[in-house]
Amino acid sequence: MGIKFLFIFLVFSILPSEARVIAVDRYVYSVHIIDNLPYNVPLVIHCKSSDRDRGNETLKFSDDYNWEFFMGDGQRVSYSCHFWWLKGRKQKELVVFDVDLIKNYCVESSHACGWVVKEDGFYLYSKRGGGPFYKMADWDIKESV
Repeated sequence: MGIKFLFIFLVFSILPSEARVIAVDRYVYSVHIIDNLPYNVPLVIHCKSSDRDRGNETLKFSDDYNWEFFMGDGQRVSYSCHFWWLKGRKQKELVVFDVDLIKNYCVESSHACGWVVKEDGFYLYSKRGGGPFYKMADWDIKESV
């Protein structure tokens, strides 16, 4: 009992007060991006936040590219992704997670944003919008690649 108390006391004495608050009020958030594109042509995605670069990922039909991260109350994490399809003929830069998306569209209770990439654009699994998926953006077309 005495050693356990001493350890806990030392840990909380060493940590700055801000770290103690963040440790208590952190939640796990997740982003899912599902490839629902035809023609069996790979979808390339590069996602990043201000402090984390996830690198390139190549998806094929029905793949679910996903990741989790912690965010504390008052933090403002944002992830954006660049998408390339049809050898770069169709592209899009898109914010796939931020506080406004969680609050207004994503499933706030599960702390998740779920995207489906289709031939005609980008759909977000939404708690509003008249259906389970809400179209958020169209592809940008690049005539010459």
